[in-house]
Amino acid sequence: MSRSRSWFRAKAGKRDKNHAPIRDGLRRLGCIVADLAGAADGVADLAVLPPGAPSGGWKWLEVKSDKGTLTDAQRLLHAQWAAKGVTVHVVRSLDEALAVVRT
Repeated sequence: MSRSRSWFRAKAGKRDKNHAPIRDGLRRLGCIVADLAGAADGVADLAVLPPGAPSGGWKWLEVKSDKGTLTDAQRLLHAQWAAKGVTVHVVRSLDEALAVVRT
């Protein structure tokens, strides 16, 4: 792989219409937000570190539309992460995302 290439290949794909409002809303409230949508099959869309949280306090969010469902790849990877103690939260609104990051 050439040096100019990223270490991962971002997947092209659509984002739900609520993705940007959730991401941007969390950032406006002081959260550090890594937007991972399209990074790889099954990976959570957002990694969020709430203000004042310790470095291990990251929250993993999968953004879905009102009727959106998890893909097979998401179910598989989320189950693998859960086996290691990592929870991926499915959120459909900024209010739901805030409820997760405030816990």
